[in-house]
Amino acid sequence: MWRIVNSIKGREWWRPLAPSLLVEDMNKYFIDPVPHQFMILMFKYREGMREVVPAVYHVDGTARPQTVAKDENPTWYELIKAFKDLTGEGIVLNTSFNLAGEPLVETPQDALKSFALGGLDAIYIQGWLIRKR
Repeated sequence: MWRIVNSIKGREWWRPLAPSLLVEDMNKYFIDPVPHQFMILMFKYREGMREVVPAVYHVDGTARPQTVAKDENPTWYELIKAFKDLTGEGIVLNTSFNLAGEPLVETPQDALKSFALGGLDAIYIQGWLIRKR
């Protein structure tokens, strides 16, 4: 998955990816984490997590996770919770929405441009699922 995401985004194959996880599950995955929603703090994974989350497990056994609380981001929280209900894991891959060399997506127009030019098959934006033919 790591190589696929970097390929879609046009990034070098080795670039790390980060997870978003339910705040209540952070101790399951990390050693001594603190809630943090901006992916700038690094935490060490607990033993055995490499096999559970290989796409977001850095080579040094760390990650820069985004903890997600229901009251801070209800839509993202509910999506991760639905994933947990299906898989048993309250953690998903999260990456910035931009192509290599492009600024971060900030508007629906930016999102549609990146979607059109990038390697995505579909995009869900403002309640609409848009697919490439």
